[in-house]
Amino acid sequence: MADYFVKFIHAYSEAGVPISYISPQNEPMGTPTWPGMFLSACQEAELIQEIGKAFEANGISTKILAWDHNWDVPSYPETIFSDPAASKYTAGTGWHIYSGNPNYQTVVHNDYPGKETFITETTGGV
Repeated sequence: MADYFVKFIHAYSEAGVPISYISPQNEPMGTPTWPGMFLSACQEAELIQEIGKAFEANGISTKILAWDHNWDVPSYPETIFSDPAASKYTAGTGWHIYSGNPNYQTVVHNDYPGKETFITETTGGV
């Protein structure tokens, strides 16, 4: 999986499209209404370590965002940030606005103020 991200970033770079951030999995807790892949916080932490090491070995400066899902499970990014090996490679959190309490975004920021925070998905219908 890490090799795929390296190839993807190199290919886009060669085409003149720099990639500043990635997330290992969009909506890793899955959704009941469309296909997806479940990825627990511990699994994502391991994947982030693999991707981070591959980026490091290949001189890639692209940053990695954890979670990339709704405001309803703040423990997910906090699990990754509390893992020193994964946190080393994790720039911050991607949030979606579809469910949960937006205050959880502040809670995570206050607990880990050195991590970046982004709204990575929203629609006009919400």
